[in-house]
Amino acid sequence: MNLIKKVVTVAVFAMPLVVAHGESAMATQLNEASVLEYVTFTAKAGTDAEKLAQVAASINNNLTNVSGFVDRYVSLQDDGIWVEVVFWKDLQSAKDGLQTFLADDRNKPFLDMVNADSVKITYSDLKH
Repeated sequence: MNLIKKVVTVAVFAMPLVVAHGESAMATQLNEASVLEYVTFTAKAGTDAEKLAQVAASINNNLTNVSGFVDRYVSLQDDGIWVEVVFWKDLQSAKDGLQTFLADDRNKPFLDMVNADSVKITYSDLKH
């Protein structure tokens, strides 16, 4: 199993609540990715997990035209930590894409549910 499939398996299937986001990227599309953005966060107090999952899934469409975006998955761990895994073509696209995501008003409902102080973002190179 290649690394991308392993990462997707861990990110998507190992968590109890998985956000379905419509059409998933084909393996060939994931092979276009060279950078993985890994984001962890908690929801603001009182946020309904199902509602956050629905909103998180709906914003994937907001990323489809962002340069370098390949695919995105969001899931919830048993300990209440949300995990967002985003596949990018390169590091510059990932960093630019994050700024575009944060500035896009369509993502405000999602961002309003996230405890901003808990957000941790790391980037890593995918090894194909």
